[in-house]
Amino acid sequence: GLTIIQLAQILCTNRTTLSTSINQNENVNFNSFINNLRINKAKELMSDNKLSLADICFQVGYTDQANFSRTFKNITGTTPLAWRRKLQGTQS
Repeated sequence: GLTIIQLAQILCTNRTTLSTSINQNENVNFNSFINNLRINKAKELMSDNKLSLADICFQVGYTDQANFSRTFKNITGTTPLAWRRKLQGTQS
């Protein structure tokens, strides 16, 4: 769980500056920004059929598959399994 304070320290800035920058440039709050990054990475990883959805869930920083699936669906409009099936159908 990366926090905004940790990321601000890594970037040598403060929490307020980082938060303002994310809000202005991405039009989302910090948590939404991080969730979008995680889900985008998960979508990339789904192209590798060797990885299970559970493995992908943990690799992108979720500790709970139900939360991963819920967040994935909120962002993409579909479940991780349906996304993967659609991806596999377009690769055949």
